[in-house]
Amino acid sequence: MWQRSIINHMYYVAATAPTDNRIEHLRQMWLSIDNHIHDVHEHESDIFPKCDHVNLNYDREKEWLVRGTVMNYY
Repeated sequence: MWQRSIINHMYYVAATAPTDNRIEHLRQMWLSIDNHIHDVHEHESDIFPKCDHVNLNYDREKEWLVRGTVMNYY
């Protein structure tokens, strides 16, 4: 259910990371996906401290993942 969002995130990171300190910024932006899919939008990072999107409090078709939950994809 999160496949498309994760792919979109990869492209977003590549397209929007600033040129100063680019490698670390790319890394922090990419790693933020783990927080994002768990409905955590503020990160322990000085370089990328929060998601860039607007508030996501709306009816969603997909559920946020719960940390530690094992997903069965079969």
